[in-house]
Amino acid sequence: MFRNAYSFELDWERERLVALRFETTLSLVREQVSAFLDRVDALQ
Repeated sequence: MFRNAYSFELDWERERLVALRFETTLSLVREQVSAFLDRVDALQ
């Protein structure tokens, strides 16, 4: 079990914005991996 103790308050609005950027990044990574796998399949 882990417990984090922060010596400061998290800025939840900033954390929300970071999380939203992860969604965009994840979407782009999925698209690029899918395109790569399609090209690999085309080589076979």
